[in-house]
Amino acid sequence: ISQLETGKDLGTGTEKCSQEELSILKTILLEFEKVLDGLELKGNPPEMTRDGSFILQVFEWAGVNYDNSTDLLECLERAINMIQASAGPGPSNTPALKTFSDAVQTVFKQRQGVSGDTAGLYRVHVGEARPSRKAAQEARTNLM
Repeated sequence: ISQLETGKDLGTGTEKCSQEELSILKTILLEFEKVLDGLELKGNPPEMTRDGSFILQVFEWAGVNYDNSTDLLECLERAINMIQASAGPGPSNTPALKTFSDAVQTVFKQRQGVSGDTAGLYRVHVGEARPSRKAAQEARTNLM
């Protein structure tokens, strides 16, 4: 989101996110992060697994529900497109935002042909992020 707050005129026409939309998106993402950070993880490594309905609670705590998920997905798509357009060719700068968008889409999409509670079809696993290979290599290099 900080890439979008630089004040550049990114996007065109209906593809452009307004400052208000970016502010709402930023608030939702920060609230989602706050909710995840507040979860009590136990064990070694710290983690938890819950049934699929838990992810609906997490999104609800962050202010996302069935009523506003479509608007959120549209805003996420425009933000991703704006970041990609401003970055030009090359590696994507949007993998985390795209992953979040994919999660919202998976959780809130209407599953046709499935009766009953679709939340029972999923399990939610939350754990601390493992450092990437690159981060681990950088840490080893810094120790030398």
